[in-house]
Amino acid sequence: MNESTSDDVDGHADSIALSNELLASVVGKPLVQFRMGYAVHLELGRDFEVTIETPLTVVDGGNRWSGEPLTAEAAAALLPLNRRDVTFVKVDRDGILNLGLGEATLSVPPHPMND
Repeated sequence: MNESTSDDVDGHADSIALSNELLASVVGKPLVQFRMGYAVHLELGRDFEVTIETPLTVVDGGNRWSGEPLTAEAAAALLPLNRRDVTFVKVDRDGILNLGLGEATLSVPPHPMND
């Protein structure tokens, strides 16, 4: 059964709203470092970490890179973002995380298992 109920829609909207509320705490925190292992881990300030397991997009000025997170190319796209402060963060209706780091934007779609 593929019918969407009002509770499903409201639950999704509530989940997005809660995510945005919690993520607001990282605004103003610097990207201290990123680590690559089974996923990409962004350390934001002293107390926050964002884990990326899906393809991502980095737009920084005139440069745009999209691809898998555990590659040398991903590391090259993320490296210039180190030490930049988070300027905004938002999960949109489709579940895409948009993270501003200085003038750059990092976008990450939801994991397919969360669809």
